[in-house]
Amino acid sequence: METHRQILDKVIELVWGNPLQEQLFERWSQGFVLSPDEATALQQFTGGPCAIIAPVQAFLLKNIIPHYTMEQLKQISCAAVDGYLAATLTEMLCLCGSEAAPQHYTHDTTTDACESEELSCRLRVVYLNNEASQSRVQAPRPVHQGGVVECTDDVAPPLSPPSHTWFHSHLRIREFTCRDDLLDYIKSHLNDFKSIYGVLLFLYSALITRGASQELLK
Repeated sequence: METHRQILDKVIELVWGNPLQEQLFERWSQGFVLSPDEATALQQFTGGPCAIIAPVQAFLLKNIIPHYTMEQLKQISCAAVDGYLAATLTEMLCLCGSEAAPQHYTHDTTTDACESEELSCRLRVVYLNNEASQSRVQAPRPVHQGGVVECTDDVAPPLSPPSHTWFHSHLRIREFTCRDDLLDYIKSHLNDFKSIYGVLLFLYSALITRGASQELLK
């Protein structure tokens, strides 16, 4: 049986290879940031993370468009888009879990797991531990003022992100056995996915839920 640390190490090697290049890691260090010009559009700042941002964008629009006219989309609130983004991330992780083979790992006491064992596979979210979370940088948040979408910063961005060694050493895994619990968690921690490491946290979560061993076999 693999510990959570071993699972994380396997996923890190799967994503980055060996050795991990700091410059490449920095290019991928961004969150799911909404555009100040188009409330439902996700921004990309450097090459690389489009591999994750593009499918999330597609699912996000798939979930939003049936409920709004084109005119209404111009005035959609940030709170509404946040709700759809949380639902989108949850949906995509559940799709990863639905194809995953049952796996059993030793319990990591640093994680919060659902008590129920009713599902054959578990949904997993990778997150930064409390110490790292206290110093995390939140993404710019678009707000509506007089019908115009503007962007304000909750926290000023750092001059440069911490190293990949710092980031990876602070990662932990939470496990969920039901979709509703996962959705509640993502809603309450959405800023983590909109912050500087949000894309990577979601990518790691998807791979671990899917099963890193299966992806390595591909």
